[in-house]
Amino acid sequence: MRLAYPHPAGARSHYDPHGLHDTGGLPGNRALDFLAAGGTKVVAPQAGIVARLGGHNPVEGMLPGAVFGWSVYLDTLDGFYFITHFGVRSCHVGQHVQPGTLLGRVGHWPHDKGRSHTHCGFTAHAGRKASRARIEAVGLAPHVKPISL
Repeated sequence: MRLAYPHPAGARSHYDPHGLHDTGGLPGNRALDFLAAGGTKVVAPQAGIVARLGGHNPVEGMLPGAVFGWSVYLDTLDGFYFITHFGVRSCHVGQHVQPGTLLGRVGHWPHDKGRSHTHCGFTAHAGRKASRARIEAVGLAPHVKPISL
């Protein structure tokens, strides 16, 4: 299985490997926050199908009880990714993607440019331990050139 880091080659991005956390509202979805400036490209970490789009227009800012920005749910053979805090999405439901396929761009976090990031979590069919292993592997995956379809 091929994986890609969520921000492409050339992007100024980093994450804290000790910052592993659960995604609120998605039990077993283990996640890392990949910090990058608003507007940075976000790419698919693995091959799959865009199963669902969610969230809200980030121009509306922070809404009570909601995740900031647009979200993408990516189904794979062994689980699903929840990727969020997009300012712009460049994908659609039913789209087949490969590692590196452009999904959108990081949203500009309101009133705190240093907080802009991509939240990327994975829920494995095999359980919590496998979820953790996968998202940690994504953090170590290579930065690739973005593919626009």
